[in-house]
Amino acid sequence: MHEIRNNKRLFFYLLVLLIVCLTIMPSFPASLNATELNEIKDPAIKELNNYNSPLLMSPLDVKQKSEMDDISNNLVFESENINPMNYANITYPTNSYINNFPIRNKSGLYIAGFSSKSGKNLLRFSYGGASLLLSPSESVSVTGKVYQNTISYKDIYPYTEFRYTVEKSYLKEDIIVQKYTGKSDFHFKVDISNVLYKKKYNGEIHFFDPSSDNPLFYMPKPYALDKNSNRCDLVNVELSKAGLLTVSVDPEWLKKAVYPVIIDPTFILLNATFSRSSVAYEQDGSQVAVNQPRYEAGKFGQALMVEEGTTNLLTANQSSLEDSLPTGFVGDGGFVTWSTSTSKSGSACMRIDTNTTDV
Repeated sequence: MHEIRNNKRLFFYLLVLLIVCLTIMPSFPASLNATELNEIKDPAIKELNNYNSPLLMSPLDVKQKSEMDDISNNLVFESENINPMNYANITYPTNSYINNFPIRNKSGLYIAGFSSKSGKNLLRFSYGGASLLLSPSESVSVTGKVYQNTISYKDIYPYTEFRYTVEKSYLKEDIIVQKYTGKSDFHFKVDISNVLYKKKYNGEIHFFDPSSDNPLFYMPKPYALDKNSNRCDLVNVELSKAGLLTVSVDPEWLKKAVYPVIIDPTFILLNATFSRSSVAYEQDGSQVAVNQPRYEAGKFGQALMVEEGTTNLLTANQSSLEDSLPTGFVGDGGFVTWSTSTSKSGSACMRIDTNTTDV
C-alpha cells in the first residue's frame, strides 16, 4: 500500500514538472516579418492540385523534366536567417531582391520576386534581360503565405486565391475560386521591360527579345478546370497596348461548374512545351505516358498534332519529313513548328497548327 502511494506521488510530481516546462518553453522559431506556412488541407483543392496543368513561366534552355523532378522538391524560398524546417510554423522572407519583392526563389533559371502583401506590384518575373511586373487590379491587400515552394494570396478577391509554385525551370500560377461569385474576368496591370509581344492566330501571346527578335516565352490560350475535372476551353487572354492583361472565362460555364475551380493563365518558355511526354496532354487533359507518342486530330482548332514523338520520327531515313514541312505557314492558316531538327535526349516533336480541317 505504501509503494502504491509513493508511485502516485511520483506521477503527480512528474505531471507538475511537465506543465511547468511547457509553460516557460519559448516558441520555436520566431522572427520579425515572418510569414506563416499555409498547408493545404482542403481535399478538393488537393484533388485539383493533382491535375498536371501547364506551366506559368519557364526558361528556354529547360532541361528534361525527368532531371527537374530530382531537384525541384529541394527548392525553397531564399532565407538569410535560417533554413525553414518541416516542423517550423513560420518561414523567413529576404530583403536581397528589391525592397518591394522581399520573397524570392532561392535558385532556378529565372528570378521570381513576390510582395509580402498583395496589391500594387505583386510579382516580378525576370529571365535574361526581360522582366514582367504583374499587379492584379482592384484586389484587396492580403498577406502572402509560404508553404514549401508555393506562395498563396488567399481571398485576394472574394472566395478566390492566387497561388504560385516555384520550380527550378518554371513558375506556375493557379487562380483558385472556391465558389461562384459572378466574376468571370481577371485583370492584371502588366509593366513590360526589354521584351516585345504579339498575339498569334491561335490565341497565344508570344514574347520576344527586342534586339534579336528571338522568342523568349509565350502565354498559351488558358483553360479552366472544376472539381469534377470538367474542362472549359472558352477562356481568353488579351494584353492591351496600355499594359492591361485580361483573363476571361465563359460566364455560363462558371455558373454550372462544380467548385472549387482552377483557372490557369500560363507563361511558358518556348522549348519547355514538348521537352518530354510529361508535359504533353491528350485532348481530355490527361498526360501522355513517358516515351509514348501522341497523334491527335482536331485538338482546339488544330487539324493535326504530332506531339512527343520518339527519336524514330527524325531518323536519317525520315529526314525528308522535316525538309518537306519547314517551319512557317503552310496553306491557309496552317503553321508548322519543330522543337528540334535532330534526335535529342530520346525525344523530338513536330506540331502542326491549322484552322482548316485538312493538312
